[in-house]
Amino acid sequence: MSKKTGGQPKVTIAQAVRDIFLAAINKGQFLVAILGLILVIIAWRLPSDDLSKFASNIVEDLKNGYLLGYFLFIISLGGWFIHAKRLRRTAHHEHKRIGLEKSELQEKALPGKVKSSKRR
Repeated sequence: MSKKTGGQPKVTIAQAVRDIFLAAINKGQFLVAILGLILVIIAWRLPSDDLSKFASNIVEDLKNGYLLGYFLFIISLGGWFIHAKRLRRTAHHEHKRIGLEKSELQEKALPGKVKSSKRR
């Protein structure tokens, strides 16, 4: 016999993390998710005094220009991400347009003989 549950099943932390990483892989954001996870782990594991020293050292290194290359790399990575997202969107719309155009031409050439491939 099956149990009737009174609501949605509970999601564990492991399942939530798995779902987040799977979505990041599917969207091409896995590297960003891993880097974010590493930063969160570092911030969580450091004592509060060391964390403030760590943050002030990073700000000081940014002022001195020691971390300029890393900062420019992050800016370039962000630009690449935005550009890739725009290209994927454009390609998706173009594929959709070409498919509709092909279907219209097939319908004109072979009226009633071609089944629709539209998903319902």
